[in-house]
Amino acid sequence: MEVGYVGSAVYAGVLQDQIGRFRRSHPDVEVVVRSLPIAEVPGMLEAGSLDVGFVRLPMDLPTSLRRHALAEDDYCLALPADHPEAGPVGPVRPSRLRAEPFVVPEHTSGTDEVARRGRFSAQGVASPGNLAAVLPQVSLGHGVAVVPCVVAEAIRLPPSCSKPSLGTLQLG
Repeated sequence: MEVGYVGSAVYAGVLQDQIGRFRRSHPDVEVVVRSLPIAEVPGMLEAGSLDVGFVRLPMDLPTSLRRHALAEDDYCLALPADHPEAGPVGPVRPSRLRAEPFVVPEHTSGTDEVARRGRFSAQGVASPGNLAAVLPQVSLGHGVAVVPCVVAEAIRLPPSCSKPSLGTLQLG
């Protein structure tokens, strides 16, 4: 069985739980698991080169594919440690991010939603790809990022780094 996944499935523990359950109930089935860019997973499922895919919703999926939500998570705002909004100051309104440069992960739905609610177009300064590459860019002061909270909580940077601060987004 071929399985494709994105990072947030690992950080949330969903991948480990589901693969573990499958292996216990089907010990004779070989399971090959690999990390993939989120945009590639639906096409590979349709083409038959993957049997199962773990992606982060929301995303557009072909009508031929079925989806089943295994976990829910919120988005949070990653800010450079020296950013004026960093620290326990409470929720940040999307409109206050209008002039900020954004480090944009490969799955842009969080950034897109913040920009929509703040009524601005997010100015991306970096698109490092997967979520594990986004927080280091934020910690280097390249911009702010909208990331799944589970990822931001799971990735720990060394103590000598300027750690990004996590803010709460006020999306309501």
